[in-house]
Amino acid sequence: MTKMAYDKVLAKKVNPVKAIAVSFLAIIAIGTLLLMMPFSSREGTRTGFVDALFTATSATTVTGLVVKDTHDFYSPTGQLIILFLIQIGGLGYMTFMSFLFIFARNMKLSGGMYMRESMNLPALGDVYKFAKHTVVFVLLFEIAGAVALTLIWSANADVKTAAKYGIFHSVSAFNNAGFDLFGGFSSLAGYAGNVWVNIAIISLTLAGGVGFLVIDDLWQKLRNRKRVLSLHTKIALTASVVLLLLGAATFYFIESGNEKTLGSLSMANKITISAFHSATARTSGFVTTNLDNVALTTLMLLGILMFIGSSPGGTGGGVKTTTVAIALGTAESFVKGKTDVEIFGRRISNAVITKSFVTIFAAAGVVTAASMLISLIEPEAFEKILFEAISAFSTTGMSTGITPSLSSAAKIILAAVMFIGRISPVALLHLFLARKTSQRTRLPEEDAVVG
Repeated sequence: MTKMAYDKVLAKKVNPVKAIAVSFLAIIAIGTLLLMMPFSSREGTRTGFVDALFTATSATTVTGLVVKDTHDFYSPTGQLIILFLIQIGGLGYMTFMSFLFIFARNMKLSGGMYMRESMNLPALGDVYKFAKHTVVFVLLFEIAGAVALTLIWSANADVKTAAKYGIFHSVSAFNNAGFDLFGGFSSLAGYAGNVWVNIAIISLTLAGGVGFLVIDDLWQKLRNRKRVLSLHTKIALTASVVLLLLGAATFYFIESGNEKTLGSLSMANKITISAFHSATARTSGFVTTNLDNVALTTLMLLGILMFIGSSPGGTGGGVKTTTVAIALGTAESFVKGKTDVEIFGRRISNAVITKSFVTIFAAAGVVTAASMLISLIEPEAFEKILFEAISAFSTTGMSTGITPSLSSAAKIILAAVMFIGRISPVALLHLFLARKTSQRTRLPEEDAVVG
C-alpha cells in the first residue's frame, strides 16, 4: 500500500467501537477456524464448531470459561493458538493497530481514537507515548512472571516443561484469562498450598487488572516524586486494595468452617487461599478450590467481585472498580444532601456519574437476560447459571463446573455475553442507538416520585 493510499485509509471516519467490535469478531472467527482443525486437538480430530467458537471467544475476550480442558483436549499447537488469542485479546486488537501506526511513524488522529476506545482512556492526550510504555510494561511483567514461575516449577519438572508452563501461565495471569495447562478442569488446585505460586499469580493478576493507566501513572510518579497521582489512579488503587482485603476476609470467615474447602487446613493455607480467590475473582478466574463445594453465600461474594471486575485500561472485565466507586460516592453525596459528588478532593462531572450508573444498569440487564434465557433451556440450579453468566460478562472465567455440560444454545448465549462484556454493553448501545443529532430544545421540567 502506498503512502497516499495509507493516508486515505487512516483519514476515513471510522467509528472506533465498530472497528474494535469487528476486529474482535474477525479474531474470534480466525481462532474458531484454527481450533476446529485436526492439528489443534490431541486426538487429531476436528473440534465441533460450537466448542471451537466458545473457546476462541473465551480466549480472545480473556475470560477463561472452557468447554474442553486446555491440556487434556488441545494439542501443543492448539494451546499455542489459545495463548496467541489471549495475548491479542488482553491488549486489545486495536492497541496492536495503534502500535503499527506508531512504529510506521504515520500517526493520525484516528489511530489515537482507536487506542482510546480500546483501552478506555479518558482523553487522547499523549496516547502514543502511553502506547509505547504499554509495550514495555507488558513485556517486563510477562517475562518476569514467566521467569518466576519457571524457577518455581523447575523444582519438580525439567526446565523445558517448567518454561512452557511458566510462559503460558504468566501470559494467562497477566492478561487475566484464567486458562491453565494442569488438566482435569482443575485450574491451580494442585498449588493451593504453594505460597510462591499463589504470590506470582496474584501479582500478575493484580498488575494486569489494575490497568495500564495506573501502572504508567505510578511509573511517572517514581521518576518525579513531585508528580501528583491522578484521581483515576487514586480511586483504582484504593478500590482494588479495599476489595482485595474485604473479599479475602469475607471468604475466610464464610469458608473457615467448611470441611470441604478451608475447614481442615492450616491458618496459613486458609489465608493464602482466601486472598487468592479474592484477587482472581475480580479478574483472572484461577481457582485453587472446587467452587462446587463452597457455600452459596461465598458464590454470591465471588459473583459480586466478578461483577465489579478490574480497573479501566486493564486486561480484566466487569463494570470496573472506578465505576462502582463513583456510584457509591454518588449515593453517599445524596444521603448527605450534597449537590456535588466529591472524591479525593475532586468533583466528579455529571457525565461521568451518568455513565457509571448506565454501565451498571446495562451490565445487570445483560447478566439477567442471559441467566433467564439459559434457565429456560437448562435444568441446572439458577444460582449456578447466574454465576456462569456473571463470569462470562465480567470475562473472569470462574465456574461452578456446569459450562462443559451445557447445550450448544446455552454455550452460544454465554459466548455472546463474553463478547458483549469485553466490548462493553454501553459502547454497543451507543453504536446501535446513537444518532448524529443534537438536542436543540429542552422540554419542560417536571419531577417524578422515586425511591
